[in-house]
Amino acid sequence: EPKREMEAALRGERNINSPGFKNAPVFILVIGDPRVNEAYPVRTREEKGFQHFITGLANATLLIHLAVASLGMGSQYVSDASSPYMATMLKAYLGIPDYFKVYELIPIGYLKSPVPPPPRLGIEKLVHYERFDMGKARSDEEMKEFIFSVTRRGAYGKRDRNKRED
Repeated sequence: EPKREMEAALRGERNINSPGFKNAPVFILVIGDPRVNEAYPVRTREEKGFQHFITGLANATLLIHLAVASLGMGSQYVSDASSPYMATMLKAYLGIPDYFKVYELIPIGYLKSPVPPPPRLGIEKLVHYERFDMGKARSDEEMKEFIFSVTRRGAYGKRDRNKRED
């Protein structure tokens, strides 16, 4: 039920006046110092140093979410924290040096009600044996349907599926 309410709100069919994560008791700001890229071997640093740096931040973020869930609490991604405007505001407010990269903001708190897991593909659609099985890949139409019906991206401002932009 909470997921349906959220989807309805995102599609503009229902107005939910909820403080959301605004009143969370704890916020973790995931940041990194990209100067650590200099520690990589030359080839790694030159070819994919920044990718390794971002992967490290992503791994830290995921582990925080998993730790929170293991404690029976809830967390949320606030990806906009890494936008130029919000990252600048956070750095100024918290006294973070400019050279740090703001990656993610994670509000943490106790859930008011259980949140159902998001829809997932079955394992049989994800596991391939010996070679990639094209029969398991989504067609363009299946991908459009997935984006429209399951993800929030499909919900933003799109009330009529027949009028959606491709």
